[in-house]
Order: sequence, then structure tokens, then C-alpha cells
Amino acid sequence: MSKLEELARGAAKRLQEERQKSECPPLKDFLTETYGKLEDSVRAVNVLRQELGKEPLPAPTRHSELDLLCEPKPVPPPPPKDGKVVFPDAQLSSLLKKFKTAYERHDINTLRTLSRFKDKENRERNIEVMFLNYTSFQTSIQNIRQTDDGATAELVLDKAVSTTGETVSLSPLSRIFKLQISRQGDAWDKVIW
Repeated sequence: MSKLEELARGAAKRLQEERQKSECPPLKDFLTETYGKLEDSVRAVNVLRQELGKEPLPAPTRHSELDLLCEPKPVPPPPPKDGKVVFPDAQLSSLLKKFKTAYERHDINTLRTLSRFKDKENRERNIEVMFLNYTSFQTSIQNIRQTDDGATAELVLDKAVSTTGETVSLSPLSRIFKLQISRQGDAWDKVIW
């Protein structure tokens, strides 16, 4: 219970700070889920306390942050050049789609081909752990920002299924990967993450 309370406090604090950023919706989901688990834990403990003839614990305090609305700032598309711009361009879209598909299929060899790791050893270990602990993922590419010399985006793990077949909600820290892609002229480089 104390761990759940600590998680809820931390998520509530971050949610207040991240209210106008892309991290807001997953943080709010995480806080809602954590608060629900905390309520369930208190109920279970109180059943045992009642059987032992002890006073029940008070219900957990509901976080006011649960009522906050996420207000992401709109991201304007890049200004058009020569009157025509496709956003994101077809090559970038194709690269990101292949990357997303490789992650969903647990295809680490394709991920190695399509990307460069900022911290190769830790990133590869993280991917291997994720692929061992979860049989499947449903992902999305979000917050694509394209410029003349590159792009940034996020790979978001929307849904994960554990090896026991249970659908699991991941913490915001383990479900969002920041991606960076350099560009030389019309050619896109590998995904850096």
C-alpha cells in the first residue's frame, strides 16, 4: 500500500507539471490505475482487519489531479516550401512504419538495421527484457515533428500482453520511447533512440 501511495503521489505531482505536454494522457491513465489499485488494496486490508476485530483503515484520499484535463499544445505542421509539403514525407512515414512493425513483431534484427542506439548496451538489454516479458505489443508513432534537417517522434507502447496472457498497462517511463531521425537532403538516416 505504501508503494502504491508513493507511486500515486509521484504521478499526481508529474501530472500537474506535464498538463500541457504529450506525457499528460498516459500519466493520467497511470494515476487513475494506481489510485484504483490503492483503493482495492485498502478494501482487501480492511476485510482482514474486520476479521481480526480491528478498526478499518480510512479510504485513500482522492487526488484532485484525477479531475485535471490534459491540454496538449497543438503542434503546427512545418511551413510549406514552394507551395507543397507532404507531412510527414513518404520516406519518413515508411521508415517509422517499419520501425513500429519491427517492435511489435519482436524483430530485434530489423530494429538493429533500422536504428542506432544512444546507449547500445542498455537499450538492447531493455529491448530483450521487454520481448521476454511481453508476448505482444500494440504500438503507435506519435508527436512527429519534421524539420529541414531531421525529425523527432515517439514510439508509444499502447498495449502490452504479458507471458501469462494478461493485458498490462506499462508505466509512462517504459511505454514511451523518444525517436530522432537525421536527414541528408531527401534521404533519411537511421532512427536514433
